[in-house]
Amino acid sequence: MAEPARTEPQSASQRGLVIQRLDHFTVPVRDFNVSKKFYLELLGGEVTYQPDWEPFLAGRSTGAHMNIKLFREDGHLVLYWQPWGQPGPDQVHPHRAFTVDGVEQFDEVLHRLDNAEVPYVLVSAKEAPQGEPLRTSAYFRDPDGNQLEVVCAAYPFKPGISIGRFEPSAQGYPWGEWRRMVPDGGAPHGRRTTREVG
Repeated sequence: MAEPARTEPQSASQRGLVIQRLDHFTVPVRDFNVSKKFYLELLGGEVTYQPDWEPFLAGRSTGAHMNIKLFREDGHLVLYWQPWGQPGPDQVHPHRAFTVDGVEQFDEVLHRLDNAEVPYVLVSAKEAPQGEPLRTSAYFRDPDGNQLEVVCAAYPFKPGISIGRFEPSAQGYPWGEWRRMVPDGGAPHGRRTTREVG
């Protein structure tokens, strides 16, 4: 008896599988109150879920999380309590990128970063005459060292904008300074394992 003809497996796209939208992505943090201050005050986020410590205290989980709605479209940011191991000072990837509506919104982000003394680097892919609109990114880090990017599709080129690659360690700043601005909110009483590192 002849064996039935083998068919090649179809790819997901050939089978009509389409991912519909972003649901969430995670960012490791050491202290929820520090992160909440940063993401709410600087980037306009809103807390949609507070940490539930009961599973952690009962030994059924290794941590807890806080959800933040940070952008208009679907999806949210999950701040995951991780008091161990943070990104290196020269790490650019992975990073999380967001787009703003235009120049005014981009300048507002830069103004907030300046006021909070959060260092950032402005980057475009190429050089252009001063004032010519170019896609421009602001790269900066949250207090835990997570790399973030805010993009403006048409920002007027000006002196000080880097072209292409940049030195990521220039974005470092002491986590401890942010920690001193908020009450303890990292973990249940007696469970904080973070070190006051700069």
